[in-house]
Amino acid sequence: MAFLFAKSVGYDFYLWLNDDTELFPDAIARLLSVYELKNKGFCDNNIIVGSTKSAISGCLTYGGYYQSFGITSKTVPIYSDQIILECNNMNGNCVLISSSVARIVGDLDDRYQHSLGDIDYALRAWRLGVKIWVAPGFVGICERNAVIETYQDKDLSLKDRWSKVISPKGLPYLPWFYFTKNHLGVLWPLYWVRPYIRIIIESLVNVFINNFSKKK
Repeated sequence: MAFLFAKSVGYDFYLWLNDDTELFPDAIARLLSVYELKNKGFCDNNIIVGSTKSAISGCLTYGGYYQSFGITSKTVPIYSDQIILECNNMNGNCVLISSSVARIVGDLDDRYQHSLGDIDYALRAWRLGVKIWVAPGFVGICERNAVIETYQDKDLSLKDRWSKVISPKGLPYLPWFYFTKNHLGVLWPLYWVRPYIRIIIESLVNVFINNFSKKK
């Protein structure tokens, strides 16, 4: 809604920023600097991604990625301390979008309730010829979401994991259906069903192991 409102007013740039991202003082200046470097002599259809790190470990938490497609779809983090790198996928924790890109790609898809909207936007932009660049170094701090008490937590019961995976903060059926169908090629049905089947299998294996341990 904020993005829609800002676009209705009209600005040169739009900054996506998660509410748990703490920016360094020079973050926006650095993002704009990367944009200017990539804009010279080219069109201004550029997205600039800022990478964040953990304050605890100092490791990369969110930023740009390279998404491969095929039988095994893989997501590889893209980061450098010194140079600007290109990617085709991104987290929306800190992203600078030019007005040209906003016109070409349009809005965030409101079919995504909580997650996947930023990733969907990046892949749509990339397929429309928009360049996505990762700024060198870190622009701020943002801790990675914990696995504990989410649908990925293998210690939870099948019932609890299932209720969490279909919740807005998990992978609810319809948004995940839209995403896999739009972005993961002819094998999208396999990708769509995979997380649900994985939860069932992992939970059944845990029950078997626990029961076996009790008998011993």
